[in-house]
Amino acid sequence: MTARPILVTGSHRSGTTWVGEMLSRSGEVVSIHEPFNPELPASWLASPPRRWFHFVDDGDPTFADDLRRVCSLRPAVGPMLGRARSPRAVARVGAELARAVEGRLRGRRALLKDPIAFFSAEWIDAELDANVLVLVRHPAAFAGSLQRLGWSFDFTNLTSQPALMDGPAAPFADELHRAVDDPGDIVDQAVLLWRLFATVANDDYQRHQGWEVRRYEDLAADPVGQVPELGRDLGLRWSDAATDAVRELTSASLGADVADGDKGGVARDSRAAMWTWVHRLSDEDVRRIRTGTEDVAGHFYADEDWDPPPE
Repeated sequence: MTARPILVTGSHRSGTTWVGEMLSRSGEVVSIHEPFNPELPASWLASPPRRWFHFVDDGDPTFADDLRRVCSLRPAVGPMLGRARSPRAVARVGAELARAVEGRLRGRRALLKDPIAFFSAEWIDAELDANVLVLVRHPAAFAGSLQRLGWSFDFTNLTSQPALMDGPAAPFADELHRAVDDPGDIVDQAVLLWRLFATVANDDYQRHQGWEVRRYEDLAADPVGQVPELGRDLGLRWSDAATDAVRELTSASLGADVADGDKGGVARDSRAAMWTWVHRLSDEDVRRIRTGTEDVAGHFYADEDWDPPPE
């Protein structure tokens, strides 16, 4: 690797895609989409993890070398083609290879946009000396996004990992094991997941010197001011053209919400999009989320963060 990679992580639906795309407007990075995703055929890794939120905490030289090649902008083209099951997928591999080659020629840095690497962030930093950005999103917004998409969670992805359950997830081990047999509805799942992710971000990740732990809402509320500052904190040079691109992608003239089932794009009115949970969730759902997360949420959100601005 010729330059430090950047890891943008957080829980799923925490704004990592949006922030990664905003940082990409610097023109100094190649954004690599979710290499830890076990269901992504175009993962740049030769051997992606087989479970969601895989926890790497020790010296796995094979995996480390694989990830180092990714951060050197050298995707595993052979395995990627082997996982491609359609002409469209093959074309996607070709496009990824072209981006990697262009990035190497232009001396760009790797930006890993990957919430699924959340629990492995410390290992990635130790192995690759990464610039790490951890995003936290409002618990109601997180739950509202999961509910809109109908995304239920299989907690065996976590409980089947002894090192994770004895490590970062240890304070929640009993709750996570119970959730395997009785996961509840999506709101119940969101409450438990949010508490887990936010606790790790607060208790473990904020202590790392040089790491950035940011609220998604602070970036979304003032993208033209905050995104360039964040980019510079991550070692990116930032031009007026990059700022103009962020302004265009977050204009108030753009819509705030997306259709049901759509994961959402990056060109949105980010200030209004912060509050979409208000109409996605019932008053009872909001009460359940606020009560269920109150033991952790205060580390990141005050009472006023639960009150939407007047329309």
